[in-house]
Amino acid sequence: MSRPWGTGAYLRARSTPRLLAGLLALETLTLLSGNTPLRFPTWSGVSAPVSVAVVIPVLYSVWTATCLHSSMQDLEHHAARPLRYWELGQATGVWLLTMLLLGTIVAAISTQDFVTIALRNTCLWFGVALLSARALGTHRAWLIPLAGSLIVLAFGWDPAAHPHRWAVVLHPANSTWALACSGLFITVGLAATAATGRHRT
Repeated sequence: MSRPWGTGAYLRARSTPRLLAGLLALETLTLLSGNTPLRFPTWSGVSAPVSVAVVIPVLYSVWTATCLHSSMQDLEHHAARPLRYWELGQATGVWLLTMLLLGTIVAAISTQDFVTIALRNTCLWFGVALLSARALGTHRAWLIPLAGSLIVLAFGWDPAAHPHRWAVVLHPANSTWALACSGLFITVGLAATAATGRHRT
């Protein structure tokens, strides 16, 4: 069977207009926040202020992950050619778009260090979202990054209010460990998207 759609239908099936509207709303929210430091409740009762630029990437990643699911999944499942390269191109495109939008808005309201943190954390959480899509199905791509972010905020601090080694999204901008982890997650996530076999939906 020949492929019964083109690029436009492919993007509509993934709610691209809704995706862009949501990204615009997140951009507005980020701008209005002014990168305000926030405090979140923790299991131990010990924490440090967490700026918006540190936590907002998970919201961008969770929202962007919603476009990984297709309303035409049955047709795509029977397509003559696998769509994994389309999916890889889509995932790469929305990841780079998110990086551009978030990096630009954080640069307008804060310092270069927070731009670095925001982009680094976006790489990590979007990579996690891609792995979540692979493991749980594209309609649940948001689940693991959202749960993971809540776990980090609740349990990520030691008694001296320093981030644990595993809580990499809380690490400062100059943390090579956090940068390496983020690079690993986005690389593995994109590789999983391109891998042979359909995502469970």
